[in-house]
Amino acid sequence: MSYWDLLPPEMQVYVLRLRDNQALIEHRESVKSRNLCDEIYAYGLLRDKWRIGHIEVKPKFSYKKLAPLCNVGDYVCCEWVDCFYPRLFGHYVDSNGEKQRIFSDYFYASAMYLCDLLKSIIE
Repeated sequence: MSYWDLLPPEMQVYVLRLRDNQALIEHRESVKSRNLCDEIYAYGLLRDKWRIGHIEVKPKFSYKKLAPLCNVGDYVCCEWVDCFYPRLFGHYVDSNGEKQRIFSDYFYASAMYLCDLLKSIIE
């Protein structure tokens, strides 16, 4: 007989729910860190392709959504979180020597495709 079997059933259920919620939190944190790494990588690719100035990333808050925090039995705890998407601007120096800024896109992938077009318009 183990110590687990000696615990009352309510305590066993409580410990199992704690374990499940901890696994959910750890999964959410790993997804966030993976998304951050992907964002940093995409920014580096875009910066290397632009090459005529720096890239500015401004967050634009667009909406709020419900995000689950934890599951407690049949009840799901939620909170409202801000969801945002970035606005990407390319900076360059024009023929008059003035600093300029041009809007590229909201997404890194499409900004990569527009990069050559925008550079040809500028030059």
